[in-house]
Amino acid sequence: MTVTIEQLDCLASILGYPESDIHDTVRTAQTLFASTCNEMVEGLASFGNVIADQPYQDIEELYTRTFDMDPACALEIGWHVFGESYDRGMMLVWMRGQLREYGIEEKRELPDHLTHALRVLARMDEEQQGEFSRLCLLLAVRKVRSGLKSKDCPYTPVINGLDAFLVKNFGDIEESGDISLDVIKQHEELFSLESV
Repeated sequence: MTVTIEQLDCLASILGYPESDIHDTVRTAQTLFASTCNEMVEGLASFGNVIADQPYQDIEELYTRTFDMDPACALEIGWHVFGESYDRGMMLVWMRGQLREYGIEEKRELPDHLTHALRVLARMDEEQQGEFSRLCLLLAVRKVRSGLKSKDCPYTPVINGLDAFLVKNFGDIEESGDISLDVIKQHEELFSLESV
């Protein structure tokens, strides 16, 4: 199954700080995912229905309350994978290198923000995509999902859809679920000296 840059860039826009065209972006994403992942389409439709009549400022506030006020729901994947450790610092450096390599603008978020990670994932080769998704993204997405469980939040179906999309396209996390920088370093494509 082919994952397109357009799909993941659009999804990154939805999971980033809301822009004034968020309603159009959600509709575009539904079309892009229509033939590839029902769970993603359903999640986007649910989110789109909730925000349909909300003013832009209310959507901004919703985003901030959801992802910026609770560390359990933060969208910095390195924080979920490594916590506040040296290994996370290594990941931030690596992610900044990936953003440069793929010509992705580093916006206001840290380099390991999910929006950056999705854009990087879209541009990797197929083998790198699978490794990056299984070793980093899925673990972080599942921790965000867990953080959202106690909230009645319109973003929850989108995060659930993202989990399903990643598993469908790149496989699930290894059974042990033990992720460490040493494990990731085994994959030269992810943490090569040239990247860092």
